[in-house]
Amino acid sequence: SPSDYFNLPALDGAMVSDNAGGAVVVGGIGADVYLNHIFADGTVDVSWSSSVYGKNIATSPGAITKANIVSDGGTGYWVLWQSGYDGSSAPSPKLFASHILANGAIAPGVPVNGIPIAPTLTKGCMNPSIAVDYAGNLGVAFQYDYSGNDTDNDIYAVKISKSTNAVSWMTAVAAATGQEKNPSAAFSDDGKLGIIYTN
Repeated sequence: SPSDYFNLPALDGAMVSDNAGGAVVVGGIGADVYLNHIFADGTVDVSWSSSVYGKNIATSPGAITKANIVSDGGTGYWVLWQSGYDGSSAPSPKLFASHILANGAIAPGVPVNGIPIAPTLTKGCMNPSIAVDYAGNLGVAFQYDYSGNDTDNDIYAVKISKSTNAVSWMTAVAAATGQEKNPSAAFSDDGKLGIIYTN
């Protein structure tokens, strides 16, 4: 039946359950990041936005790809996306995150257009994988184009605090010369971030 599915215009997106039979959907349209809350009957929650695209939560310097969303372990959500251009004279993909409350509002403390992931890394940051720990903090593992020409890639990890909506730490997981790529992240029950990747 029509209530069993829905269609939203987006170039790249993901969804997560709202724990009430519906879903929260994130997608990139051009350089904008949009959120939609879909009720269990397939109708759109217009309290978040009346736009067909949904609620605009950020505008990035370049086209949005690899948008993803996970529950924050409570009633909110973590959203992460890759922007195809970092605004510098040497274009390279960068990563951003946002923390969304249960009503679709952006959590206090989140910067306009998202929390920059690893802003001190000057080359391309890409292929992110996200996970949430028992306290609702966000872990992000990603591939870093250390060489700038895809001949030497490293794996980095970042943790963002649920309470402060700021980066708690960043570390290089695998930085040997070579092709460390395509990370996948998960938290253990005691809050340790595990990461696997190809090499």
